[in-house]
Amino acid sequence: MNPKQRVKELLLNPIDWEVRSIAALERKLDISNGTINKWDRVAPSYAYAQSVANYFGVSVDYLLGNADEKKPTQTEPTEKDLEDAFIGAEAYDGKPITDHDKEVIKALIKGYLDTKEG
Repeated sequence: MNPKQRVKELLLNPIDWEVRSIAALERKLDISNGTINKWDRVAPSYAYAQSVANYFGVSVDYLLGNADEKKPTQTEPTEKDLEDAFIGAEAYDGKPITDHDKEVIKALIKGYLDTKEG
C-alpha cells in the first residue's frame, strides 16, 4: 500500500470531522494543494510524512507502508517529556497553574505510569 492509499484509509475514521478529504488534510497541515495526491507516484518528503503521521497518531513507517502496526513503538516517558507537556499550560479553568502545581501533577503522572502494567 502506498502512502496516498494509507492516508485515504486513515481518513475513513476522521479525527476531525472537518478533515475528511485529502484536500482538507492538506489545508489543515499547511501542505501544498495536490501534494498528497502525488504520493502514489512520488515518495513524500520526510517533513510532510512526519506531519501527516503525527496528525493521525501513526508511525512514519506505517504511513510509508513499511510496517503493519499503526502506532509507533512506545517508550517510557522521560522527565523532558513531562516538562514538554507543560509548555503553554499556564492555567486551567481560568485558574493559574503554579510551579508547585506542575510538580504535583508530574508526580501523579509518574506514579500512575510506574504502577501501570505494560
